[in-house]
Order: sequence, then C-alpha cells, then structure tokens
Amino acid sequence: MAFDPEIRQFRDPDDTDNPVIVALSILREVYDRYWNLGSSNGRRRMYQWFLLAEVLKRMMWTGEGLNTIAGRQALIVALDLLRRGLDGQSAVAEAFGSVSDLSRLLNCTALYVPIRGYEATVNRQRNGDKINALQLAARRGSTVKLLAETGNSYLHFRGPLYPETEALVTSGALQAVLVNPDFIEARAISVAYKDPPDLDNLNVHPLLRQKFAESLAGYDALRSRWNDNIQVRVSRYGIGATLLITEEEIFFEPYFRSDRHRRHQRMFETFEFRFSSRNSHVRDLLEEHFAFYWNNSDPVLSLTAIRERYKEVMEEIRRMWDQFDD
Repeated sequence: MAFDPEIRQFRDPDDTDNPVIVALSILREVYDRYWNLGSSNGRRRMYQWFLLAEVLKRMMWTGEGLNTIAGRQALIVALDLLRRGLDGQSAVAEAFGSVSDLSRLLNCTALYVPIRGYEATVNRQRNGDKINALQLAARRGSTVKLLAETGNSYLHFRGPLYPETEALVTSGALQAVLVNPDFIEARAISVAYKDPPDLDNLNVHPLLRQKFAESLAGYDALRSRWNDNIQVRVSRYGIGATLLITEEEIFFEPYFRSDRHRRHQRMFETFEFRFSSRNSHVRDLLEEHFAFYWNNSDPVLSLTAIRERYKEVMEEIRRMWDQFDD
C-alpha cells in the first residue's frame, strides 16, 4: 500500500515516538524560521529541506520498488547526500559519479540492457541505432569494421541488418572478422547450447553450423557483385564480443557462455554499449583491438583448402579432452 497522509500516525503532532513525525516537525520549524525569499542560497537550502522531507516520507512507503533492498538503499543514499549538503559538506554519490564518469570520459552514448519481458523491444532499439549508423556510413561511402561470431545479422539476406550491409558495400566497404566455424571457438559456442547429442562429428551445433553457412553464402553473393568492397576473414583466436566500428558510432556487446537456447528465444540477453567515435581514447583502443584480429585471421576463401587439416587438429584435441573427461 502506498503512503496515506491521512492515517492517524501522521495526523498526530504529539506522536514523539515516530521519527518521521519528529523529522517533519523539525522541518516545519526550519521553514518558519529560516526561509528567506530574497536569498538564492536560502531558496536552494529550502529546496534541499523539501527534498529531505519527501525522502523521509518515502521511507514509510510500502509500494512496489520502495520495499526492496535496492529501493531502501537508494533512499538512504539520498538522505545522506541531502544531510551532507545541508551541512555544507561535499555530497556526491560514488556509484552515481562512476556512471556519470563512464558517460563523460568514454563518450558512452547508450547502454542497451534487455529487461526481462522487454528483450525484443530493446533488441529492436539497438538494431535501429545500428541501422542508422550503417546508413550514414553508406551515404558517406566509408569503411565499417565488424567483429562477430557468425555475422549472420549482417550477411544473411534475412538478417535484420542485411539491407544496410548491402547498401554499404555498394558505396563504401565492410571489413569483417568472424569465428572460425571449424576450430575450437565454434566448439565452445556449441557446447553452450547444452545439447551434446545434437553436435556433429566436429562437435558443432547444427544451429550454429546453419548460421555460419547462411553468412558465408551471403558473403559470396555480395562479393560476386562488389568484389573487394566486402572482405571477410576467420579469426585464429576466440572473439569475446561483437564490435561494430563506424565513423560516428561504435557498438560493443560482450559474449557470455550462457544457455544459447535461451538466447535464441529472447534474441538479446546480455548488454551492449554504444560509444561516440569522436572519443579518441575509445576509438584508438577498439581500432587496435580490431586490428589484432584482422592481422591474426585468414581469408574466408581459404577455409575450403584447409578445412580437412582443421578437422584433423580438432579430432586430436577431442581425443585428448576425452582422456581427461574419463
């Protein structure tokens, strides 16, 4: 039930056992004695006292959100900040300050967090922002860089970002580095599906194998029309996050080894940052990160020639791991 100002304990000015009533009585006295309409400092202090009163009242509320540990902690932090401010002390919440610093120092312009039940909504929002960034890159004829597991959203003709990818490579360029579908990282992703009987002879899950095949088919189709405007390579090492770099925006989504079936159902269950490319620290750091993978990868066209060798290596690794599993 939300706070009701008409219940008896809040109407009785003589209820000296109620700390909220005592606090409000003190506030009323301060209002009467010290409020100075001609002083901007007085108006500021008056507003602080008013906020303090409101927070104190909310300490008695039992509505949704305020009866949780996090809700109570937020009220207590607010009380402490206001008290210190009224005492003339520095009043900065460390947690709030750190979020502000993240935005200010790194030019973090958005954070996409899929709240339970709103995953599809948040996913549409972040994809919409990527579409805008890719469209701007296409209009400018610039080069976009991508790190991804399969790149299916960009390269498969049914992917949500495929139309923008196609438009981009007609006037600009795309450089992409994907996970090697025949090596260890693909097996790690497959194990996260938690379906051991469904893995193929290389321990790759059929859904992942399908996404790789769709992406490579899309790449072949785009390359047949636009040649080197699109370049796709496969990494020799695991890729820990999706990274999309355009002239104006950078998107960074870390990967987790959570249940992949749940991820397919919800579409988006981690979180993703969007940074402004104008921040030289962020851009230089992530450009260097991309360059590492680009320089330690192989052209996707070489996969066919070396696929059998990867199979031999993976079979040897599988036998070695089976010994430890036994």
